[in-house]
Amino acid sequence: MNYSHSYIIEYPKGDRRDELLTREIKNLLKTDRNVGPYQHEDVHYMTSTGKLGYKVVDVDQFIKSLKMMPHGNISVGVIDDADLMSEIAQNKLLKTIEEPPDMAVIFLVVSNRQRLLSTIRSRCKVKIYGSYENYRDENKEPDLVDDAVEKDKKLNYLSKSFFELKYFYQFRNSLDKEVEDKDFALRFIDEIEKNLFEYYLEDASDTNYPYLIGKCEDTRIDIMNGMGFKQALKRLFLLFH
Repeated sequence: MNYSHSYIIEYPKGDRRDELLTREIKNLLKTDRNVGPYQHEDVHYMTSTGKLGYKVVDVDQFIKSLKMMPHGNISVGVIDDADLMSEIAQNKLLKTIEEPPDMAVIFLVVSNRQRLLSTIRSRCKVKIYGSYENYRDENKEPDLVDDAVEKDKKLNYLSKSFFELKYFYQFRNSLDKEVEDKDFALRFIDEIEKNLFEYYLEDASDTNYPYLIGKCEDTRIDIMNGMGFKQALKRLFLLFH
C-alpha cells in the first residue's frame, strides 16, 4: 500500500473537517465502520488531560498506543487540534513523526499548520482543503474550496483593517459583521502576528514588537479560556491604537 506515515489535514474546525478526516481514515483502512474516538480498535485519538490543551503525558500515551500491534494492517493515530499543542508537546511528538512505527499512520488535524513546528511540517504530507491553497481530490464537492477562499479573503481584509483603521467604531463594525466564530478569531490573531513579524523585518529597531506579540498571545489565551472572542479582539485593537 502506498501511503505516508504522517499527514497534516488543514481545514477550519467543525463538522466538515470531521467528515474529511473520517473519509481519509476509512479510505486508508478500507472500512465502512465508524472510525471516531473509541469506535475502532485500530484508530487511536490523542486525549487531552489538560484544561488548556494536550500535555506531555498525553503525547506519551498516544505514542504508546501507536506501538501496539494493529488488529488489521495499520494503526491510525489522530491528533485533533494538533496546532494547539504546546511547543514542548510537539517536540515530544517529533521523534515519532521522524521514526514512526512501521504499521502506523498519524493524522495531525489543524486549522492552521503554521502553528506547528517547522520540523514537524517538513516531515508530514500536507492535505489542504481550501484554507491556504486548493487541495484537489476527485471526491471533493466543488464548492468546498470556494467557501474557504472567501474566508481567506475576509481574513486578509480584516487583518489589514486592524492596522489601517483609525477609529474604533470602524473596526468594531467590521468585527461584528465578519468574525463569526472562535476559530476564525484565532486565525485572525495569527494574521496579526504574521503582519507584525513582517513589519519587524522591515524595521528591526522597533522595540514594541515583542510587547505587541505578547499582547496577541495574551488575547489568544483569554479566548481559549472562555472570554468572548469579539470582546477580546476589540480590546486588542484598543491596545494597539
